[in-house]
Amino acid sequence: MGLDGVELIMETENVFGIRIEDEEAEVCLHPRDVIELVWSKVSHADKAVCPSQRAFCISRRALVDVFGIAEEQYSEDARFVEDYGV
Repeated sequence: MGLDGVELIMETENVFGIRIEDEEAEVCLHPRDVIELVWSKVSHADKAVCPSQRAFCISRRALVDVFGIAEEQYSEDARFVEDYGV
């Protein structure tokens, strides 16, 4: 994982208040992988908000803001390195 990927993981940790181990980050090849990992680590107490949708929106916002990815380019099936260069 390159420096951009490390920054993405660090920002995800900060936003969600979780810890992502290096071994977990290495297998996150798609946005869907990050969403599922975040989902597995966050509290699911707030039923009024769909956590997986929230994770999708926050991870998309990070790619748009931090890496300049066009919002319409974001797909949970994309590959970070090949499609985004992260």
